[in-house]
Amino acid sequence: MTIKGGVSTGFKAPTLRQLSPDSRVTSCRGGCYIDGNPDLKPEEIKTLEILWQRQSEKNRTELVLFNNELDAFVNKVSLNNTLDQATFQNVIKESISGVELAHRSRVSDSFEWYVNATSLFDQPINPSYRRFASAGLLWRYMKTRISSELIWRQAIEVDNHFSHG
Repeated sequence: MTIKGGVSTGFKAPTLRQLSPDSRVTSCRGGCYIDGNPDLKPEEIKTLEILWQRQSEKNRTELVLFNNELDAFVNKVSLNNTLDQATFQNVIKESISGVELAHRSRVSDSFEWYVNATSLFDQPINPSYRRFASAGLLWRYMKTRISSELIWRQAIEVDNHFSHG
């Protein structure tokens, strides 16, 4: 059995296209424009993780608790409440915490299966990723590898009203 902890930080600088006020990108299948914004700040993330792992010759199980602090994430926003012109702004400041569970089992030298599940404690930026899981099978023979995977996401209600700004 192993217990590990980790803390990390990172950032992503805006692209030149996102920063340049002289940059205009055609978007929305030609129906709108996105202008650069020289006032953008770098996106930042701080992550804290605690991992519990149990491993044997044929099996590995992991449980991870995590917290991600997202700050100044860049998103496209409408200008003047119009649908035809937008710019980039640092609008997303979120805290996302959750738990991940993963298990992998080798049945033989050529066959293994795995399952993964994630549940977020907070409402994520994209609600369809609040709870999701996957399961798969993997078969190997010499240089041939065949796999199959099933992915599940919790159903969500979709608001059909468009809002901008």
